Amino acid sequence: MALWASEVVTPYKVLKDSYVLIDVERGVIKGFSDKLPSDVKEAEEYPNGIIIPGMIDIHIHGAYGRDVSEGKVEAVLEMAKKLTRHGVTSFLPTVVTSPLSAIKESVRAVREALNIGQKGSRILGVHVEGPYLSVEKAGAEPVAYLRKPNLDEFLELYKISGGSLRRITIAPELEGSLELIREAVGRGVIVSLGHSNATYDEAVRAMDEGALLATHLFNGMRGLHHREPGVVGAFLERDDAYVEVIADLVHLHRATLRLVYKCKGSGRMLLITDSIAATGLPDGIYELGPQKVTVKGGVCRLEDGTLAGSTLTMDRALKNMVKEVGVPLREAVEMATSNPAKLLGLKSLGEVKVGAKADLAVLSRDLEVVATYIEGTKVYASD
Repeated sequence: MALWASEVVTPYKVLKDSYVLIDVERGVIKGFSDKLPSDVKEAEEYPNGIIIPGMIDIHIHGAYGRDVSEGKVEAVLEMAKKLTRHGVTSFLPTVVTSPLSAIKESVRAVREALNIGQKGSRILGVHVEGPYLSVEKAGAEPVAYLRKPNLDEFLELYKISGGSLRRITIAPELEGSLELIREAVGRGVIVSLGHSNATYDEAVRAMDEGALLATHLFNGMRGLHHREPGVVGAFLERDDAYVEVIADLVHLHRATLRLVYKCKGSGRMLLITDSIAATGLPDGIYELGPQKVTVKGGVCRLEDGTLAGSTLTMDRALKNMVKEVGVPLREAVEMATSNPAKLLGLKSLGEVKVGAKADLAVLSRDLEVVATYIEGTKVYASD
């Protein structure tokens, strides 16, 4: 089959008035053409559309009333189905800090959901945010369940995951953190620094051990100070490090997002949602792991006013970066697609290229999601 649009963002270049040719049996991109080949049996055309790679959210707790930390397979699978309406074709379910027994159940549930097979957006594994985090910078992570890094616990979680534990967020200043980082990196687990009160030197030591991702930069970490740059300064300075940003214009001011963009460029920024169960639903009271969260005006807060995740979606994050922050569309697409794929080592995802999975999103000129395809099959179409 073939898909035609007025623009195709690969994201490294933009093709004009081009067909994307898809091998439906293999679910991969076969090539490109400015004319419809005679042997193509099915073609869909989007005259005012923009084809981009399917978006990849590597930090998401919940959506549409479901939470990964419920520890239920059906919660993860329901999220997978609903996320396609936002152009998301792959995601990394994220477990919030909870009692250790609950974390284990949630990791097991993600593993089982992954083994069931694709029922919507592709499940990439699991991200455990905690419980080895700083009390001082806990944010919405429940302090009662925070603890020092424990290598035996980590290895048990990795075993329960069946190797699907793809990422863990820790605070590098805690005793035992460097040993855990070495073990995790050695097993191919991405170590992300977050909810941390680490100094610049402590952050750099962890980065030298392979912890080269910042969990929602600026949020839940020591701030940037001219005499103590902290975690933020360490990540803004270092060229080989990636940073996540929550581009809802609540967690970060648009000027802050521009500053990060100027420091890191498009190649090392990742758009994430950090979304909770309230995403896609009206204001009200929801749960994030073991805690109650009040959502008002789409903003999520604990009882004491602390921000607690978001109701952001990936398509809105992309639109905010383009319309509000002023990042060119091609570069914003890179932040939402190829960068997370590179970080996770997924060579067949995140790009519109020959041989890649035909995971695609079609956007309108106003950057609203028109359709979503996974391996060449349409899984969502807007009204």
